[in-house]
Amino acid sequence: LLLVLEDSQWLDNLSHDLLEAMGRALWTLPVLLLLAYRPPQPDQRLVSIGRGLPHFTELVLGELAAEEAEQLIRSRMRERVKNKAALEVLVRQVLSRTQGNPFYMEELLTYLLEHTERLNDVAALAEVRWPLSLESLILSRLDQLGEREQLTLKVASIIGRSFQESWLWGYYPALGTPEAVQTMLAALTQTTLLAQEQAEPERVYLFRQVLTQEVTYQSLAAATRSLLHEQLAHFLESTSLPPSSLDLLAYHYARSENLDKKRELLWQAGEAAQRAYANAAACSYYEQLLPLLDTPEAQGDLRRRLGDVAELMGEYESAETHYQAALALAEAAGDGLARLRSQWRLGQLLEKRGAYEAVLRWREQLHQQAALLPSVTTAHAEWSQVRLITGRTLTRQGAYEAAWAELEEGLALARQGGNQDAVALALTYLGNVALYQGKYEAARGLYEESLRHRQALGDKRGIARALNTLGNVIGAQGEAAECALYEEALALQRELGDKWGMAASLTNLGVFAQQQEEYEEADSFYEESLLLWRELGEKGNIALLLNNRGSLASSQGAYARARVLHTEGLALAREIGERRQILYGLLGVAVVETGAPGGNMVRGTRLASVVDQVLRQMGAVLEPLAENFMKQTISAARTALDEETFVAAWMEGQSMTLEDAVAVVLADANHSPPAG
Repeated sequence: LLLVLEDSQWLDNLSHDLLEAMGRALWTLPVLLLLAYRPPQPDQRLVSIGRGLPHFTELVLGELAAEEAEQLIRSRMRERVKNKAALEVLVRQVLSRTQGNPFYMEELLTYLLEHTERLNDVAALAEVRWPLSLESLILSRLDQLGEREQLTLKVASIIGRSFQESWLWGYYPALGTPEAVQTMLAALTQTTLLAQEQAEPERVYLFRQVLTQEVTYQSLAAATRSLLHEQLAHFLESTSLPPSSLDLLAYHYARSENLDKKRELLWQAGEAAQRAYANAAACSYYEQLLPLLDTPEAQGDLRRRLGDVAELMGEYESAETHYQAALALAEAAGDGLARLRSQWRLGQLLEKRGAYEAVLRWREQLHQQAALLPSVTTAHAEWSQVRLITGRTLTRQGAYEAAWAELEEGLALARQGGNQDAVALALTYLGNVALYQGKYEAARGLYEESLRHRQALGDKRGIARALNTLGNVIGAQGEAAECALYEEALALQRELGDKWGMAASLTNLGVFAQQQEEYEEADSFYEESLLLWRELGEKGNIALLLNNRGSLASSQGAYARARVLHTEGLALAREIGERRQILYGLLGVAVVETGAPGGNMVRGTRLASVVDQVLRQMGAVLEPLAENFMKQTISAARTALDEETFVAAWMEGQSMTLEDAVAVVLADANHSPPAG
């Protein structure tokens, strides 16, 4: 299947987000998505669909080669210029002025035909007064029109490249009656400047070339453009436009001098885009609005909104910049509540980046700043977020009892404050702890309750993440419905542009495919997921994916590659204190030792034993796929070793510290061959 979109530089933000999601989803399908676009202008969003993906290719179309350009000119003028010498002069003159731009050539030849009768006269061609640029050429064509025709084009250029005819006389009555304007538009279509795009139910016209619209628009004085944009927006507000026209109103008021309307419409459009997960559009509106706000409170609120959208898009550095700016505004204003709202968001970024010790220091600093912050009784929602971030961090570190206590407190605060979003989040995090401890029924109940909250809120992003976690526990219980839940979640997350969610669903789909021994499909899911985790800078999940790909390599007998992937994941997990992934990295190396030809069975046994004893200390269990690897490792070691040797190696592992086991594996990694 071939999908072709032309003039993609004019995609609106929502269409851009949809196509970006499609670009990621086409990873394994026999589909070619072809986008044609001009280099974007400074105020246009860069067409970046698919950039960074391995299946994306950009072909830059430069100027026509001299031979191709010459062929185009000759084919257009051959019948009009019979004198060979004159044709050669004409070809050289056009080539020297158009730099291989085919549109410029066509327009210049049209200009020549309209302004020079003696085309076969070499001397006459030498005296032609050529326009200095493509823009001046277009302006010269406009200057040939009558005053009313020029005015019609200028009024139309405010609307855009495409416009409904009724909008012209609706917002600018001075153009004349509807009949007079219709006659004028019909005449302009004969000049090739305009074309009729649609006849029914209402005629719609467009500028044949986008550059014609741009040049016409720029020919208006800035003050005139602002006034016309405001007139158009006022007219559109008076008509029965659908709710989706909020974007249109914001666009035109933003280009007017009506400051109150600018603020009102940009705020409304930004909120609507954020609710619809049109993330790029929301950022665009909020960034336009920011310099128009004049109070620290409004600026801080908008900064946090910008940070929230950037965080959802996976742009953590941008999010941090906005949160820090909001914090500075709150501190300067002495606003404790705004300060706490900014602080918990910064703590959340630390956790997502795998800076777990920094999160605990951040939590301690908040307590030290208690005098500057609102109390728990007056800021339930904000303090519940602090508790949830801390609890999630402790979960990552394998401190499940402490994590459970924090999360329960966070849940209680969220319920006291009536914050249903935080309630759902706390239930999910508590479910994660129960899942890691092997309490599957409890985890399932918590996840299902979280899903009900998300559905009641109509929160698509939350629903998708709840489906994902529910799939995890259903899979752990041995049911077959998990894949359908992951696929449903992924479809929602692609629609919303939720990169974190997409990465999580792809990871889970990879695990499911690996369990079904569909190794090629699993590798495809893992590869796309790892790209997203790296893009997000999520170290904990990067470590997870490295371990997953290592276990997949072991499943396929590629033990050298598995060893390198597991040791890389192990090193990263140790760096950030991701205890569960440390154990999976050690188990992965144990699988390699007991499965690879010439592997060290005693070392593999010892590492498996370390994993066993640390899991028991944590009160945790392995996930089903990892549990199967543990069983295979022990079985292989028992088969290869006599009972005395096996027991001795196992007991050594039981007394070995986790830190010592990691140090041994990473020291050996320096002498391992590269991944195969």
